[in-house]
Amino acid sequence: MDLADPAFLALSAEPLPSVTTPENLAYTTYTSGSTGVPKGICIPHRGVVRLVRNTNYLDYGPELRILELAPVSFDASTFELWGALCNGALLVVLRPGAPSIRELADTIERHRITTLYLTSALFNLMVDERVAAFATVKHLLVGGDIISVPHAKKVLATHPGLTLINGYGPTETTTFASCGMLRKPADVGYTVTIGPPMSNTTLYILDSEMEPAPIGVPGDLYIGGDGNARCYLALPALTAETFIPNPHARTPGERIYRTGDLARWAPDGTIEFLGRRDFQVKIRGFRIELGEIESALAAHPAVKEAMVLVIEDRPGDKRLVACVQPRDAATPTDADLRAHLRSRLPDFMVPAAFVVLAEFPLNVHSKVDRKALRALIAGAGTGPTRAAYEAPKGPVEETIAGLWADVLKADKIGREDSFFDLGGHSLLATQVMWRLFEIFGTELPLRLLFEHPTTASFATAVIQAVDTAQARPGRTEAVARVHLKVKNLSPEQVARLLAAKRG
Repeated sequence: MDLADPAFLALSAEPLPSVTTPENLAYTTYTSGSTGVPKGICIPHRGVVRLVRNTNYLDYGPELRILELAPVSFDASTFELWGALCNGALLVVLRPGAPSIRELADTIERHRITTLYLTSALFNLMVDERVAAFATVKHLLVGGDIISVPHAKKVLATHPGLTLINGYGPTETTTFASCGMLRKPADVGYTVTIGPPMSNTTLYILDSEMEPAPIGVPGDLYIGGDGNARCYLALPALTAETFIPNPHARTPGERIYRTGDLARWAPDGTIEFLGRRDFQVKIRGFRIELGEIESALAAHPAVKEAMVLVIEDRPGDKRLVACVQPRDAATPTDADLRAHLRSRLPDFMVPAAFVVLAEFPLNVHSKVDRKALRALIAGAGTGPTRAAYEAPKGPVEETIAGLWADVLKADKIGREDSFFDLGGHSLLATQVMWRLFEIFGTELPLRLLFEHPTTASFATAVIQAVDTAQARPGRTEAVARVHLKVKNLSPEQVARLLAAKRG
């Protein structure tokens, strides 16, 4: 504005009157429902204030340096953005798009970030690849899914001054409803607690009669307090079904949110999360209805019945596996099923693998026995059916194939195999790019793998990118040849080899 403008100088300097109340709408954010149609969650101002002011999980103040990592459409950004701006802290805004592991680690180290939120999957990846990057972090919040116990212990053992905070809370309760605080490896049990309730929040674990469940007894988890959303936008029936009158209210009109989660109280007042009551799951922070995938699969003309399970071969690495019963003798291929689902569902809902079974095991009630089905999957394996194997050609393809096999926990990788058809996803792709940087010394954009998903095409793209960046034609293949020779050697063997070369 032109501060010398007479019209501006004539205006009153008195602050405008505030007409905003705690019940006014702060924002509407969207999440997928069981039908796959996004539903708007209306968060009032009181929810945001309750999250970032006078809380019991974090001492906010101007000394904090908070990283804005989450996209603004993800409710974790509420914690990052307003946690900084409402408390005079420094907010470091990361560039748009998915950062590489190296870029994220460099940002944390360069700006001396003290307060950081990561999804569970990204947390696992950072602990595996760059745990040293958390040296300045005092408060590491993790959420979106169950935290891996080994990863929690590793980060606490590596950084004694760090507090690991397990943030639990659906979007409907303004980012977090409870926070488990862990300061040393001994604090981590066989699961990572979701902690006591946050300030101005009440958690109820109720039985089928809506009475409090005793300590140690599983029950349905309900959330009350100032963090609860006002409603679902233009969905009064769903609002009434999900935000119900509090049977244990201290003041008239209180409501509690029905989470659909199971939990139980521990004797010390913390809470153990036991999973979903229905078949909704969270994978890499995405809320997924398994029934929605099953319905989409059943619409394929060659599929008689479909069942989708979550497999966790490694702690913190969850994958969707679809079991399919063919309608007739014509067995649908992985490629057909994958293309069918991608035309109907977002990529994060497409299973990593498909298992074709002649029939599904049934229990005594003639319903599909999911436990027996899981055992069948383990016996049959969960790898996708692939075309005839064609061995990688050249040192770069061999290097990439070996790297993919390690990251995907797969058997030998062929030159025409697709990274994403083998169960790869964006976080594993980030891990691939970090490993390539360690080998070739050039940081490659993540989109390179999405644009060239097969071993052969990706190798060609890597050669072109690295040779161009280093202005040394043939450099990539030369480095790959050395890498293949030394990757399985011990440090002592490498030292002897280098000494011989120098001689």
